[in-house]
Amino acid sequence: MSGAPAGYEILRKIGTGGMAEVLLARRYPSDGLARIVVLKRLLERHRANAEIVTMFRDEARLMAMLCHPGIAQVYALEEQDGIPVLVMEHVDGPTLRAVLDAGRESSAHRLPIRVALAIGVAIAEALAYVHERSDDIGLPLRIVHRDVNPTNVLVRFDGYVKLVDFGIARSETRVVETRTGVLKGTLGYMAPEQLRGRRDLDHRTDVFSLGVVLYELVAGVHPFPATTPDELATRVLGGRFVGLRSAGHRVRRSLARTIEACLASDREARPASVRDVLSGLIEEANAVGGLPVPAEVSRVVRDLVPRLALVERDERRPEGPTRLSRSPASMAPPAASRSRSRSRRRTRSKTVVVALALALVVVTAGAYLVGRVLAGR
Repeated sequence: MSGAPAGYEILRKIGTGGMAEVLLARRYPSDGLARIVVLKRLLERHRANAEIVTMFRDEARLMAMLCHPGIAQVYALEEQDGIPVLVMEHVDGPTLRAVLDAGRESSAHRLPIRVALAIGVAIAEALAYVHERSDDIGLPLRIVHRDVNPTNVLVRFDGYVKLVDFGIARSETRVVETRTGVLKGTLGYMAPEQLRGRRDLDHRTDVFSLGVVLYELVAGVHPFPATTPDELATRVLGGRFVGLRSAGHRVRRSLARTIEACLASDREARPASVRDVLSGLIEEANAVGGLPVPAEVSRVVRDLVPRLALVERDERRPEGPTRLSRSPASMAPPAASRSRSRSRRRTRSKTVVVALALALVVVTAGAYLVGRVLAGR
């Protein structure tokens, strides 16, 4: 489907999944206060599939009940020619997947430990809120995200972190539930019980996924190394992860214990809640100097994420009023550009100094010759 819902201008396509396409758009509300938003629009081929349409509306209903700084907000559920369109907050920054990949290619091969802990704490705080959320009369919603992975975590250029995509989340508000035998999730982050197709999933399923993400944050690699999907599934089901310290990763013993406990194949052996994991992460952060401020996370993210990729992303946008307002931090020039600018300034300064010196020599010589001529008279 092309075009935009009434009151919106499509700026560019962000991506397409199995159920929906994601678009960057500008919203023009009746109050005249335009804003940049993200539209998640159900694919047209699913229009007649009542189950998928209901699942899509379930996601909108669930996300509308969540209000936390670490979760991308939902603004509205619109319709375009009978197709539902979810209107969401635009998070200006890369996925955690992109940040981790860039960190792996850096000289340190991983993120700085304090920044890694800051991102991990932010994810855990958002997830703890989700797990503890109740409805308006205090009944627990029992939400299980079921797809916590680095692609569903966004890191804004100002250093703040957002958990996104509740498309397959399980909760008490869902009208449609996943059919038995149908696996939903991301291989490598799905807990063993999720891989086995069990339906009695609980918060400890997300604890496992969080553990995999935390491992990648502090080590820069996946805890279950494998060359094929089958091998990966086998390693996850058997709990055969590589120990953080045994692999030579320089992490504190207590931090390794916290993360590895999340990766237990038996969910009874995992921490009972994300809140328990969060407490351990905060203790670790305090032991290494405390959590950094968002500005420090911002500097690391902007240094790691390739600027060229961001430029190309902008250049792929259609012609017209498509530029986004960015934070002052994200508008800073790349380090290489700043270095070249400083080099050019130094070169200009040297040129000016040399020119002044030559001028002084010329003036002095001229004065000397004039003096000799006057003396000869």
